[in-house]
Amino acid sequence: MEFIPKGYAKFLDIANTVEIQHSIRKECYAGDIESRLFKGGIEHKILKGLWSDDEFFQQLCESGIGRGLIRYIVKQEPDGGWGRALDPYYFVEGYVVLNLEQCKNYITARNNPSPQDIYLPPYIKFMLEAVKALGIEKGKRIKKVTIEEWMKENWPKDELGKNSDTMISSMATFVRDPGDTKGGYIPQ
Repeated sequence: MEFIPKGYAKFLDIANTVEIQHSIRKECYAGDIESRLFKGGIEHKILKGLWSDDEFFQQLCESGIGRGLIRYIVKQEPDGGWGRALDPYYFVEGYVVLNLEQCKNYITARNNPSPQDIYLPPYIKFMLEAVKALGIEKGKRIKKVTIEEWMKENWPKDELGKNSDTMISSMATFVRDPGDTKGGYIPQ
């Protein structure tokens, strides 16, 4: 069984779909995820440029084994520390492992994009502006007509063009909680 150091995981254990494989490839190429090649207890640092090599990447996706030109290696000592540097350049083949913490951070960010990471169309921006201006929040019901009036008064004609009653009505519905569409008495 191949030794995998603490804090690392095999490429194929993390990148188990084609989409994730390609995403992680880009992150490794950018240097945002640290990658290593391990064989026989020896760590081989992978140059980030190797991630642009299609042959290297294809073999890696098929077998989890990477083969490429490596700049340097360091040998792991029995006490867990890293020893001296060995030969400067040569080809080596072994399991490709990724820094587990960096992968977790990348996957979390990928699965939970912040508003700054996604494009917000102008209509959505306007609706969010209405939510903020009117103090709309969970459990706080605001009359739809109140929202419609605010939207008509604050409509950014230069950015969104002409509005219509249907458009305003739909937007006012979408900035409210689904349960609020039933209407009824709203305590003041």
